Amino acid sequence: MFMSRPFAVVKEFLESCLAHAPDRSADAAIPEWFAMRTHQGNVRSENQDRAVMARWQDDGQTAWVLAVADGIGGGSEGGAAAATALSAFIADLLEFSDVSLPTHVERASRRANQTVHERWRGKEGSTLSAVGVRGEQRAWVNVGDSRIYGIDAQGGVSQLTQDDSLPLGRGLVQFIGIGQGLVPHVGLISPTHHLALITTDGVHQYVDLLLPALARTAQRNSSALVDRMVHIALWCGGEDNATTAVGLLDSSQEGSQAACDVWTPGQHHRLVLGCLDAPNATASVSGSRKSTKPRRTTPKRGNSPAASRSKSEPATVASTTTSPPPSDSEAPPNDPSTHPDKRPDLQVTLEPITPGQDSPSSKQSDS
Repeated sequence: MFMSRPFAVVKEFLESCLAHAPDRSADAAIPEWFAMRTHQGNVRSENQDRAVMARWQDDGQTAWVLAVADGIGGGSEGGAAAATALSAFIADLLEFSDVSLPTHVERASRRANQTVHERWRGKEGSTLSAVGVRGEQRAWVNVGDSRIYGIDAQGGVSQLTQDDSLPLGRGLVQFIGIGQGLVPHVGLISPTHHLALITTDGVHQYVDLLLPALARTAQRNSSALVDRMVHIALWCGGEDNATTAVGLLDSSQEGSQAACDVWTPGQHHRLVLGCLDAPNATASVSGSRKSTKPRRTTPKRGNSPAASRSKSEPATVASTTTSPPPSDSEAPPNDPSTHPDKRPDLQVTLEPITPGQDSPSSKQSDS
């Protein structure tokens, strides 16, 4: 059974990954595994869609989840609600996995709903569409009007989800953050489907009828599929944020024993997990991030190394901790030297990603 990780700490890290959407457009992809693209659209003043791919090791099996959330109603904090929904959902998946995958993703969606509701009391919320793989298990969960499709090897497309929409598109029946009464839609993914596609309504309202033709693109190039879907949405007016993501369900990806890799549009993040055996320990989050599309910069002659550092290099993120900072006269409360009987059971850090680690074939450290 997978060792538990502190929910609040992991959620905090994931929220930092998802805090801000790109100003206009961004993507992320490992072509033989997944691709995602998001765009602000032509009308909206900000992008309140969020997309994420996370991969980790679960009891010796590689587990991953591809998820999309769309902040509802155009509220001022719709993007924050979407980020919180995805963060709480994935943080729950990283806790004990002593249940089947369909049960686990349903439980995680309920926890996301509870977390968002506790913060906004129903005033803000989001959709949630996620596909999870753990070993041989493949399942999906959906709340709201974002959609999940299954694509077979011949390019055949099946809509796996049902929109939680009122007649004539007047609103949502339910959403993440609604509070009591949430009934997540959950299902298994057929072995005949080798690709899973997730779209927000800013995409599928324009491309739904074109999906069978577009899906044939995915057999050769998943990045081209998400690019074309978003571009069509923009050409047709782009009245809403547009986000889509596709994942290869039978990909032979291997997660690190000691890390959770997280991809968001334009960024690759790594959460390093060091588990020890004592209860009630503190945990910390710190580190850096790497752009998935580094920009080339030419340093001016005579500049110092710090001044000439490329924007694509990892930028240090200030360390945070779940425990109060110690005073000058006392040692940190999680210092084993001052508390020999209380070792921290978990330390969470974000290590720098060096060029080449974006590739699934790159060796990942388990130390």
